[in-house]
Amino acid sequence: MALDNYYHNKIEAMKLEILKGQAVLRRLEAQRNDYNSRVRLLREELGLLQQPGSYVGEVVKVMSTMKVLVKVHPEGKYVVDVSDSVDITSYRLE
Repeated sequence: MALDNYYHNKIEAMKLEILKGQAVLRRLEAQRNDYNSRVRLLREELGLLQQPGSYVGEVVKVMSTMKVLVKVHPEGKYVVDVSDSVDITSYRLE
């Protein structure tokens, strides 16, 4: 009888240890997933930061409804397409 109680208590203690270990494992897995998502976002941001920068220039002449001549100061002049979101008819040269 005493031996049965001893082993029953030991089994219950081991089950409790297993449950605690599983809880710690779930917490660590959630933490790992959070860190992995942070690293993924930082890698994407780093990739965007390493892309070449855009050229900034001024429109010199409107060539047609879809083309303009743009002067980029250190580079030179380029004929570029006008985006559909830009209303070229309201644009005026100064």
